[in-house]
Amino acid sequence: MHDGLIQQVGAPMEVYNRPANRFVAGFLGTPPMNFLEGRLIHADGRIAFVTGDVKFSLPDSIRGHLSPYVTQEVVLGIRPEHLFVEPFASRHSRVIRTTVNVIEPLGDRINLHLTYSSGNKLVANVNSNILLEPNDRVNAYVGIERVHIFKQGETGENLSLNT
Repeated sequence: MHDGLIQQVGAPMEVYNRPANRFVAGFLGTPPMNFLEGRLIHADGRIAFVTGDVKFSLPDSIRGHLSPYVTQEVVLGIRPEHLFVEPFASRHSRVIRTTVNVIEPLGDRINLHLTYSSGNKLVANVNSNILLEPNDRVNAYVGIERVHIFKQGETGENLSLNT
């Protein structure tokens, strides 16, 4: 519920994994979902997300839903647990070059507070075995199959859902 309006109804994990809009995506989860403002473009025959010096192709599973929004400003959402730092990348990942700001130990996991291009911030929730220090430069890999694309605005619709 937001401003007296129901935003989404469903089982907790369904809502967590398939948020109807940006508000729901940011409301559920600790730390909350990361949001990167950018736009969609055509690149190498695919649809890509671009913001500053960050650019990567989006998965084929959502490409058809995004075609009408190419060239428009959008918001990419990625949960902290779907950001990985070296060397835990897979072939389904895209890289964002970052700097470690804060390391928040949580026991078996740590939250890495990262900065990328011009001070934009991300949080990655990773295994506590990673040995990093503040100001270390690391590559953050986006679990590309788990991204969400939202329309602009606080309650922007999730464009990547099969509706």
